[in-house]
Amino acid sequence: MKLSPIVLEKLNTDIAFFEKKFNSYKEGKISSKDLAASGIDVKEIDSRIRLNKEKIEKIEQTLSNLPEQKDALIERFKVEKAKDLENKKSIDFAQERKLENKTFFKLREDKDLKPIEIDNNQSQDEFSKKSMRR
Repeated sequence: MKLSPIVLEKLNTDIAFFEKKFNSYKEGKISSKDLAASGIDVKEIDSRIRLNKEKIEKIEQTLSNLPEQKDALIERFKVEKAKDLENKKSIDFAQERKLENKTFFKLREDKDLKPIEIDNNQSQDEFSKKSMRR
């Protein structure tokens, strides 16, 4: 929605008017009753200003604590990483793999296995076909 130049000029004039009136109120030149008569809600403006100041203070406090939080997080990461490395050193991966293989794969006895005969003159296809028959 595009506003006409006349409406924009009116809004800018009104904003300037309200701003001048509110600044006069802050300086003590005008009472809140006079502003209310002009159509300005002083209580609402004051409450918004107070809330915004509180939010700004919280943000500034959070920003000031960021370097300390960063250092604490780095230390925490280093400690956790050291614990992880220590835990991984105590794990015997070969033994774990051996146990997994016993449970997941049924072991055949050696008597069922027949040795594969290798003929150096065979092509790869002939070797594959021969080994597939077993």
